[in-house]
Amino acid sequence: MVHKKQLNTDPNEAEPAAGHDSPAKTPSLCEEELKYCREKLTVLQRNEIAIQALPLILHKLKNKLTPILGYSQMLLAKLEDEGQKEKLRKIERNASELTDQLNILKDYFSESIGVTTQENLNRVILGLGPFFSSIKQQEQIEIESDLDEAIPDDRLNLGQIEVLIMQLVDNAVLAIKARKPTCGVIQLETGREGEDYYLSVKDNGIGIKKEDLPLIWTPFFAAFTGTSGLGLTICEKIIVNHRATPFVSSTEGKFTEFKVVFQPRKNMNQDTHKPS
Repeated sequence: MVHKKQLNTDPNEAEPAAGHDSPAKTPSLCEEELKYCREKLTVLQRNEIAIQALPLILHKLKNKLTPILGYSQMLLAKLEDEGQKEKLRKIERNASELTDQLNILKDYFSESIGVTTQENLNRVILGLGPFFSSIKQQEQIEIESDLDEAIPDDRLNLGQIEVLIMQLVDNAVLAIKARKPTCGVIQLETGREGEDYYLSVKDNGIGIKKEDLPLIWTPFFAAFTGTSGLGLTICEKIIVNHRATPFVSSTEGKFTEFKVVFQPRKNMNQDTHKPS
């Protein structure tokens, strides 16, 4: 059974701050303040993960520069025209300097998973009830859940896992809105796979093109207009932090499923680790 601390919304039991005779807060005011605090916490959590994702983003950008640097050097060895060679030397210098700067930034922003606590993925999902309710009300999209009670507790960074789930659900919302089906549905599922356990987020949205599948984790690759292209990059960083494995299956025009498989940590006393 999941035990939750109930918020006291009885105005007759609310106590004013010491030294003040201010009236007790109404239930609706408490709900508004709780909603505001939750929104602010979500923003802080997203910002934290975005900063932690920087090393991964910088690493991928550096990988894009490596062939440019290599091809420039190969062409320099073959060309005879001095004008063209000077242009290539400029490209080579710029690519080399930019690579060095990316390496410095990557080292500077390298982060660990942070503090972890013993959590259960099902409880994390249930704790996001207000977030799911707001999506249902605002977007008219149904969110279904099938949570396996047999999944184990694990050492998780609660804030990061919340951001992972919310980001995957936000992505599903965009996919559904792009397809505009008669009834948009997002399915959340947890389950066991041997000693491992998994999280699945599946939608009946527009799907992912085959040629786009290898690009979805690439920083700034935006499948939907008006987005930063960093959402799934942030998800990848969280997955790497937790030493989990992502799987994506999709059929264009029908569905997309993101599945994250976690390996429970053997050392339950370990609070932090560096991502491998």
